[in-house]
Amino acid sequence: MPIQIGKLSSLKVLWLDLNQLKYIPNEIGKLKKLQYLELSENMLETLPEEINGCVSLTDINLAQNAIEYLPSTIGQLANLSILKLEQNQLVVLTPSIGFCTQLSELILTENLLSEIPNSIGNLKLLTNLNIDRNRLVSLPDEVKYIVIFNFYFIHFSNNIYLKDM
Repeated sequence: MPIQIGKLSSLKVLWLDLNQLKYIPNEIGKLKKLQYLELSENMLETLPEEINGCVSLTDINLAQNAIEYLPSTIGQLANLSILKLEQNQLVVLTPSIGFCTQLSELILTENLLSEIPNSIGNLKLLTNLNIDRNRLVSLPDEVKYIVIFNFYFIHFSNNIYLKDM
């Protein structure tokens, strides 16, 4: 992706799926009006810290990449409501995810997660949580309590190390 992407200041939707991208330039953070970012089926290992500059983002699809971690600045995306990270290499989910208080859908299927941060309890609008096919050992109490009241859909299956809730 060329660094000139940052010059598209009015851009609201960006589809870059199936491009074998290995990185996203820092200039993406200049896209203040960007609402939807489609980056699935590439070769990304992370996002740039500057992603926090995309203050209008509501939906990010990062499915089927090689993402190992998210930058902590992801927590500054106050409008983010959908985050799809299935089929990546996530080993840890940044605790700053708890600052994305507008999240309603968080898809973490088929990663390498062994734990979920306690801050996930801050996601009071979360109605769809998929954490199946990971390496979870336990869930924080914060998840257990929001499960009771908020969720329309929750999927924890195939976490062979997960103890009873």
